[in-house]
Amino acid sequence: MKFLYIILLSLLSSPLLAQPIWSFNYNIAGLSESKLNDFISRTSTRGWSLEGRGMINQQFSIGGYIGYQGFYEKVPRQTYFQGNTAIDAVTWRYFLTLPIQANAHYYFTTEGIRPFAGVGIGTYYTEQEIQFSNLLVSEKKWNFGFSPEIGILIPFGISDWSAMINAKYHYAIYNTSKFDANNIGYWNVGIGITYTPYF
Repeated sequence: MKFLYIILLSLLSSPLLAQPIWSFNYNIAGLSESKLNDFISRTSTRGWSLEGRGMINQQFSIGGYIGYQGFYEKVPRQTYFQGNTAIDAVTWRYFLTLPIQANAHYYFTTEGIRPFAGVGIGTYYTEQEIQFSNLLVSEKKWNFGFSPEIGILIPFGISDWSAMINAKYHYAIYNTSKFDANNIGYWNVGIGITYTPYF
């Protein structure tokens, strides 16, 4: 984990990256088909991300990314069985993920509106939790994952600021001993603002 932080800091402070750009996005996400859908199925509107990219040249950048996405669902009263025990309760279910990644992007144009494609790779911190009345079951893990991405930067006239619209697919290797869930996959659509003084 410490090694990844060192890599990210090195990328963002490298003298090769003389043209940094910074972005902050609000993100909406939805889980793709997996066993995690049986645990929690709602779309998440609780997401954000912060990203720094350094332009190597006019069409390539490398950088770092940190984000947050929280899923929440309240399930009406049901009866749950485990062995000879039955629990009749309303349940609250939570799943959150915090990706920390190094990334690279390619920009299809060199001026004006700039569509791009890229990929991030790194670690995903996850917390999964279910609460039955006063009973709480939770698990916290670090997982390896990656996220292909497409997006577009739209400049605000001649200013140093641009709007960003992007879509990512996050995939992380995830196995848990307390929940019946397997690898994580979720779509992420974001909109935000980007400081682009070198575009």
